[in-house]
Amino acid sequence: MLEIPRAESIKKYIPNLTMLIIENSSVDSQLSKITADDLVGFECLQELYIENCDIEYLPGDLFKHTPKLEIVSFHSNKIKYIDEGI
Repeated sequence: MLEIPRAESIKKYIPNLTMLIIENSSVDSQLSKITADDLVGFECLQELYIENCDIEYLPGDLFKHTPKLEIVSFHSNKIKYIDEGI
């Protein structure tokens, strides 16, 4: 699962968040994968940038909880596999 410090606080206090940027989380981080469950609560999200983090895999149902998502960037990650359905 995505290990974002205070992720629950973000969802609770900014429920209408439209842009989320996570950068440079590869050093001493647990951020090597992301699942659809990590994006629950971000239904208003329109832009998602997870860059330079060590993400290796993108599951096919990743964006099922983010119906308004229009822009996605996984620049400078270590993606080895993108599941069908993305």
